[in-house]
Amino acid sequence: MAKESNKRFWVILGIVFLLSSITLGISFFNPSALTGNLAVQFISSAEEGKNLFLEVRNVKGMQYMDISVKNDLKNAKITIEEINSPPWFEGRAYSSFKVASEDANRLGTITYTLKLDEGTLSKEGLRSDSIQLYYEGTALPTQYQKSEKGYSYYTASVQGLGRFVIGKKEDSKENAEITTVVKMQPNNVEETVPEQKEALVGKAYGQNDGNNLFYKIGKFFKDFLGTS
Repeated sequence: MAKESNKRFWVILGIVFLLSSITLGISFFNPSALTGNLAVQFISSAEEGKNLFLEVRNVKGMQYMDISVKNDLKNAKITIEEINSPPWFEGRAYSSFKVASEDANRLGTITYTLKLDEGTLSKEGLRSDSIQLYYEGTALPTQYQKSEKGYSYYTASVQGLGRFVIGKKEDSKENAEITTVVKMQPNNVEETVPEQKEALVGKAYGQNDGNNLFYKIGKFFKDFLGTS
């Protein structure tokens, strides 16, 4: 009886060990191993001039990454992690993420395809025609592609890895101050106009001007009567 119990124990333990090994193996070799909000894309090899097409599922609003390869890749990996909005972003963010790799210098231009839920855009106070992808504080040219089944699709390209934000950045305070100064300029011009007009009027009606009508009449009578 004891032998059968021991045998059953070892069989169950062996099954558990086998299942654990299989799970770990699948996670390691899966091209997109997800751990919470961190995705690890494993690349066994890729030749120079080729493109890598990766699907991203762990970042809200991200769908695909199309990566050009500058130099041959072997046993490389790319991590895509959802993060909080970086300090350089002030505005309304749909989502933020970070892309990193030890082989960043071997990667060329990356084209990101965004898939944004239109209901979420409305809830966050974002207009579909104002969405941009920001890279380390710089707004990338973001092309609207289509709207389909409640989603809006966009593409944007950049060379370089780092932090990204999908959203709409607010206008800076510096731009607001510049606008105010520009609006005040016309008023200043109007205030100087009356001074110029007054100067012209004083010249036209100056009492010492030899062309004055009353001066001419007085001179005529003086000449006529022979008085000086």
